[in-house]
Amino acid sequence: MILPTPFWQKLWLFVHPLFSAYSNILFMQNARVGVVLFALGFLQPNVALSGLIAVLTVLVFARLIEMSPNYLEQGYYLYNPLLVGMSIGFLFQLGPITGFFIITAAMLTLLVTISLQTIFATRHVPILSLPFAIISSVVYLAAYQYGNLFIYELPHFSFSYQTLETLLPLWIAGFFKALGTILFLPNVVAGALIFLMLILASRIMALLAVSGYGWGVFVHAMLGGSLHQAVNDPYAFNTILVSIAVGGVFFIPSIRSYTMSLIAVSITILTIHAAEVFLTVFKIPVFTLPFNITVICFLYSLKQIGYSYCVKEVKSNPERTLGHYLSTRHRFQTEHIRINPPFVGKWYVYQGFDDVWTHKGVWRHALDFIVHDKEGNSYKNKGTNIEDYYAYNRPVVAPVSGYVVEAIDHIHDNPIDQPNTIDNWGNTVIIQQDVSGIYISISHFAKNSLKCKKGDYVELGQILGMCGNSGYSAQPHIHLQAQISPVLGAATSPFIFTTYQHNSQMIFYRTPKKDQEISGFFIDKLLDRFFSFTLDETLNFECIAGKQKGKRCAWTVCMEPLSGQFYFVDEDGNTLLFAKAVGFFYCYDYHGKDDSLLRLLFLTLPRMPLVRKNGLNWQDSLPLNVLQSGIGQAWGQFMASFYHAGFIHIGRWGWVGKNKIEGYIKAGNKPITTAINFDEQKGIQSLKVNSTILQRVENETSK
Repeated sequence: MILPTPFWQKLWLFVHPLFSAYSNILFMQNARVGVVLFALGFLQPNVALSGLIAVLTVLVFARLIEMSPNYLEQGYYLYNPLLVGMSIGFLFQLGPITGFFIITAAMLTLLVTISLQTIFATRHVPILSLPFAIISSVVYLAAYQYGNLFIYELPHFSFSYQTLETLLPLWIAGFFKALGTILFLPNVVAGALIFLMLILASRIMALLAVSGYGWGVFVHAMLGGSLHQAVNDPYAFNTILVSIAVGGVFFIPSIRSYTMSLIAVSITILTIHAAEVFLTVFKIPVFTLPFNITVICFLYSLKQIGYSYCVKEVKSNPERTLGHYLSTRHRFQTEHIRINPPFVGKWYVYQGFDDVWTHKGVWRHALDFIVHDKEGNSYKNKGTNIEDYYAYNRPVVAPVSGYVVEAIDHIHDNPIDQPNTIDNWGNTVIIQQDVSGIYISISHFAKNSLKCKKGDYVELGQILGMCGNSGYSAQPHIHLQAQISPVLGAATSPFIFTTYQHNSQMIFYRTPKKDQEISGFFIDKLLDRFFSFTLDETLNFECIAGKQKGKRCAWTVCMEPLSGQFYFVDEDGNTLLFAKAVGFFYCYDYHGKDDSLLRLLFLTLPRMPLVRKNGLNWQDSLPLNVLQSGIGQAWGQFMASFYHAGFIHIGRWGWVGKNKIEGYIKAGNKPITTAINFDEQKGIQSLKVNSTILQRVENETSK
């Protein structure tokens, strides 16, 4: 949101946390949704004002106790006090004494939230609205001792909510009332408006809200025997919240998560009824306790067993979470150990994972490499001497950066076909990768060839030594494995190569197979310089063909201060996140309008190896929010939750000459063709996506 004056900007920064807290109640990170919910709350002004007092109290109290301003980014610090304030306003008439009661309860809620978060963070489980459920129960118990608190009477309207309820089918009216109850607005008007917002913000959340309520009513009626009672259960909103949380927020939306949401709702029904029996004794409402118990148990249990579909980064809605997951997992294989080939030039995979010789059992995740000629021979002459082998005395480079934790260099090279059965691993270097902490072991170096020693720090690509034939080795080769222990010969872990070349194709994030010939490569220094963008650098372009012909745009390099992520931002506030890994540049997320020219950079260069070679090509997949727009994007994101593989859009790019890359993306019935041209002096010269062409112009507005 672009604000016209510094005053309004300061005002927005002040009220933004309040609106965010409202949207967080419905698992959304959208202040605009929060504005609507805030306004909707004034259907019951007593409730809305009570919540506002609670939030303002927390903002002031947080400053008093010198709490870091970063806490505002964690929604639960505000929405829990907000809910507590609203729960008090729902029961008691607002006045000086009630206001003091709200202020005190809000401060207590913040303290309890901080305490619980400290405990829950060690288990990587969110606290959700558990502080609200606890403190509201405390508040309601304490209220029995306070005779100066007056019960709040609901306002009367000329056209009553009860009249409207009678015009709707029973289950629709019950569903809307349950939705409204989430914001202490148990009426069909509030529920209908909230449901409309859910549909606009997330079709997945809207579906889960309906399915959670419907399944909850069915289970309740089946167990209790009364459909009318099930439809009008005042705590049915718990089933809606549970369904959304399990089905789309904390687990990747899919048929599997939708099934789990129904299971979670069934469990929630039991929890609601058990809590009602227990808490009724003390005349305490159930609130969100069943929701919290069910979701926290699901999250903790599934994370403990390593469930692979747990969401690692919750986005603004389930559609974006799913899109990020599909793009990230397919493009970057984030769940794997990632290293680089330990060589430059062509090598042949002599033995792969789970192979027929030594790569068995706990050592099955390892690769052996040799060098062979065009005829497939690994040696010249008769191959009786170690010097006859092409791999012998070739340089072996560090596949990762890190510290050398083991360096063995004294073991003799074996005669051909006479492996050393005593010192199996031969001359070996073990490096602890500084990014992941994983240990990478490279074995069978030539005697006295190591260029490093234990304790040294080595950079990726630095020469470690020369290939030899030491240890259990019949011919000169490289043995490579990843392990979680620094011990020589420890059990292996699966790994992938970040990038390597196979024939004329660049391969990203994959493990080469047996009998493949692959190549490590040298980075093109000029390309590396072109894509080493610096802060405040600005790229200026003019659209010279297409619908936006004549439009100029400037893309400025910025950095997110907390995460350190680099991104381009244009004049309209659209952002394109990018990074440079070892050997390639890539774009990985876009936020902004569908017609932004900045979006074209993602299409032309979603990923580019920093290697320039005519005919070299590569594949990549693109997220739906970059490929599609409007209704097509919304429909595609929704349907992707039912069938992930059908919505991974693959494209192919490649060098056609020295300074041009062309691409082809298969996206439905309208394939996209792209091209990017480079200038030897300034890097990117022009971009082309279908009929739209951007031409680089002088950096007149460069900072």
